[in-house]
Amino acid sequence: MHNYIYKDSLSVENQNGHNVIIISLESFENAFLNHPDTTITSFFRYLKNNWNYITINQNIGSNWTAGSIYTMMTGMPSLFGLKHNSVFSNSFKSKFTTVPDIFKKINYKKIYIADNSDFAGTRAMLNVFGFDKIIDKKQLNNEFDKDIFEAAKEEIFNLENLNINYFLLLSTLDTHAPYGRYDNSFQDIFPNLKGIEYSIAVINYLIEDFISYLEKNNFLENTIVTIVPDHLFMGKTRFMNSEDIRSLFFITNSKYLNNNNINLNKYYQLDIPKLILSSSGINHNVKFFSDYYTGDLDSIVKAKQSEIKSLNISGFARYTERPISNGSIEKYNDDKSIFIAHAGGQVDANVYTNSLNALDYNYSLGVKYFELDIHKTSDNMLVAVHDWDEWALKSNWTGAIPPSHSSFMANKILNNYRPLDIEIINNWFSEHKDAYLMTDKINSPNIFFSKFNHKNRLIMEIFDFDSLKVALSLGINVSASQNILDKITLEHNNKILSQVEYITISQEYYLRNSSIIRKLYNNGVKPLVYGVNNYFFSQGDNYHIYNERDFYISHGKNIHGIYVDDFTLLLKNKVHP
Repeated sequence: MHNYIYKDSLSVENQNGHNVIIISLESFENAFLNHPDTTITSFFRYLKNNWNYITINQNIGSNWTAGSIYTMMTGMPSLFGLKHNSVFSNSFKSKFTTVPDIFKKINYKKIYIADNSDFAGTRAMLNVFGFDKIIDKKQLNNEFDKDIFEAAKEEIFNLENLNINYFLLLSTLDTHAPYGRYDNSFQDIFPNLKGIEYSIAVINYLIEDFISYLEKNNFLENTIVTIVPDHLFMGKTRFMNSEDIRSLFFITNSKYLNNNNINLNKYYQLDIPKLILSSSGINHNVKFFSDYYTGDLDSIVKAKQSEIKSLNISGFARYTERPISNGSIEKYNDDKSIFIAHAGGQVDANVYTNSLNALDYNYSLGVKYFELDIHKTSDNMLVAVHDWDEWALKSNWTGAIPPSHSSFMANKILNNYRPLDIEIINNWFSEHKDAYLMTDKINSPNIFFSKFNHKNRLIMEIFDFDSLKVALSLGINVSASQNILDKITLEHNNKILSQVEYITISQEYYLRNSSIIRKLYNNGVKPLVYGVNNYFFSQGDNYHIYNERDFYISHGKNIHGIYVDDFTLLLKNKVHP
């Protein structure tokens, strides 16, 4: 790949100033548009006939959700060898010139909205690519695609009123294989559908509603909307014929696409960045992977996998050398709040259980601060669960999610661990009077505060300013999320942060903003870091596992504490096990 254009040589010309919206559809392919019941995909068929439509072929390295997003941003196949997406956990900068770099050059705000941005390292990846804002289930009212589109409408309305140009990427999930996710909000509209066909019909409805919203508010005329699936459906549905040629697609309302010299006989996912920029009317000098090769790109990628893996891994600036040790594990003897049991803490090598067993086991190790992820069941009961999709897998649940309270309590996690509802949580903290609860996910302080009985031992993570005001008015001890921190300007940092004791930030956020976090810590705010996943760092020719214990020893003078999965690491005498 000779004459690659690096960021400092980037040249961009924006022809029209249109805003750009990309809708990435989960597991959605051409075969869905050919469903025998034409009403299920009626709006997609309309778009296919009235907008620009291009058939896209799937290629290796882009054939799963996070991989397709990586390709969409970089034009590279997402091949990293054994590192997988863990390469992003300690990365702070991309050496690749990416699609976000191009939009940054023309001062567009870059926003991502999805159900779970933490899945497969997506949040860390997008942070490395310089996205300005990430909205997911921590801010959404619920966890279905309708909530993603509602959040997008609100974000667009605000940006349009402020006259801010934006690049908005949405990722749906309701059509996930094999059966889709059942959002009962649409059961009256599609009473005779079930399984994946129900989910397809819901997406068709939501896309039509979203485009209609843009039209009614006069936003569509100044907006390029592109719809592209993330990958082929993993498996085959009953309505797919054996003779169907399975492929993806690229649908856009752009009038600029045909005016650009990128016409190819056959398009792959690797061509999507060029298509996005071309359809947006943006001229640039960037060269992507597919600019260097012609023909069957999938075969080329397969033949060059080792070179691509090396290029991808070397394409990121990472904290690979361990910083000077400056934090003391012994501090935990005096202040138990520096280590918080993430989702109740690890039990039997299992994480994210949010179970009674996890609370009991980690308390026996000396843990006093416990984080639990709080959600509502379908009948509005408060329970502890990391996210509903993960719970369904761990509990062998095949029904609608969220389940009812009785169904949730009747299903043990991994066939072994007892689930937690608000009653059991209250009872447990009554029996363990020196334990503290830190909440995640729930962003309704008035609701949880009224249900939790031990208010002087509660710390709630809060995700927006409105909820922050409510929490502070109730006297709740608050940890402000990094979403709030991102919105606070320097001139009123002190005013806002003087009212909160903690801030909760991801590892990658801390690594990118360590100087700011250090100043906040020195001014009395207590930063808590989550997402400290194990990764490898080098010392000469040797490699070591860098874990939660190591992270605190390395950064303990800049932060107050971290969320920990495995507390047995803290009991070891040596830094490296």
